[in-house]
Amino acid sequence: MSLDKLKQILKDKNKLTLGADETVKKIKQGKVQTIFIAKDCKPLTRDTLLSYKKKGDLEIFELDINSAEIGILCKKQFLISVLSC
Repeated sequence: MSLDKLKQILKDKNKLTLGADETVKKIKQGKVQTIFIAKDCKPLTRDTLLSYKKKGDLEIFELDINSAEIGILCKKQFLISVLSC
């Protein structure tokens, strides 16, 4: 289900934020509602993002695909472990 939601969001690329650092910046600005985390995301990054979920109203989806596959879905030539919108 979350993979379907990711594919739907990928159609509107203006809303996407790639990467954990940029996602954290946007969370602090209140501009993020949904976060997608790859299954091979670093544990520290995953824990940091999950801690923000406790503080705010965020939807976090832990995907069953790795960061290379997310990169392919986004048509990028690099790994993407965190996506947000």
